[in-house]
Amino acid sequence: MMSNSFESIHNNNLLLKLNPVSLRSLISLKVLPCNLYAQESYKFIIISRAGDSFSRDHAKQFFLKGYRYFFIHEDEQPKYIEAHRNELLKTTRSLSVGDSATKLQYKIELLNKGLRLLYVNPIDDELLQQQQRSVSNLSQFLLNEKGTIKKLYNSQKMTPEQFLYQQPINSSILLLGMLKFIKVFNSNDIHNLFMTSYLKDIGMSLIPHQLEDKEYLTDSERIILNKHAAHSSEILSGRINLDNNYLRIIENHHAITQNQDDPQISVGIESVLINVIDIFVAMTSPRPYRQAETPYVALEKIKSLMVPQYSLEFKYLVHFLNKMLK
Repeated sequence: MMSNSFESIHNNNLLLKLNPVSLRSLISLKVLPCNLYAQESYKFIIISRAGDSFSRDHAKQFFLKGYRYFFIHEDEQPKYIEAHRNELLKTTRSLSVGDSATKLQYKIELLNKGLRLLYVNPIDDELLQQQQRSVSNLSQFLLNEKGTIKKLYNSQKMTPEQFLYQQPINSSILLLGMLKFIKVFNSNDIHNLFMTSYLKDIGMSLIPHQLEDKEYLTDSERIILNKHAAHSSEILSGRINLDNNYLRIIENHHAITQNQDDPQISVGIESVLINVIDIFVAMTSPRPYRQAETPYVALEKIKSLMVPQYSLEFKYLVHFLNKMLK
């Protein structure tokens, strides 16, 4: 009886120190950087050890054994983060060599994993700098490639569970395509706006997770959620290579929907485009509480926000999306 009590205490203490992890994030590493835990008969056990090879076949075997949730120990979290940093750096350096389409998709998967880690620890300077370098390299690659943006955007699949980490890159890819299409911004502007779009929601890391999946928010919950843009600007200020103009765009990137009649809010065309592209991607992607809307429904919503003040830009957006989604 005493043995069972000690075992229960040990198991509960272990639970407090385990962090959830997806098997998909481990497959890309090929070798486990840390021990992998799962729950079996109300106990947490090590099912694979650091240094073991890991592949889709291994993941399949674990599912066949009935394991559904997987964890790593908090003490080994730095090893997990470092392994992903190295994999992302390696992929970035080889992006222009070999099958670029396959490597682009792989790089985006790694960026999504890196963003997930950054949301867990947004004050990690090294992780933020690594993510910024990788996003910068991707931006430069897409700026110089023809025909890649359309294929890349249309190949992205977003599940309801992934939206928080997939939405930024999907919106940024579409934004870059739109900015190239209208031929108003120079390459440096496009590059900085791509980075701005990608990092604009990092303030969500400070928002309670339960608000992310709610379809209907109370007034007080909506106030909390709307603070994420200001949080993003505060988190990034002085830590990345974006000047105050871009930080203001981040802080006001929902201004067209939240403050249309507020004269104190400056809504430049950059903020408008980032906002409406984000709306389009969000509405046409599934969420935990709803199915994806059609592009037509999304554009009707965007039209109500842009017309008449931004009628010309709305026409450009419709024309661009018609070319992108064919």
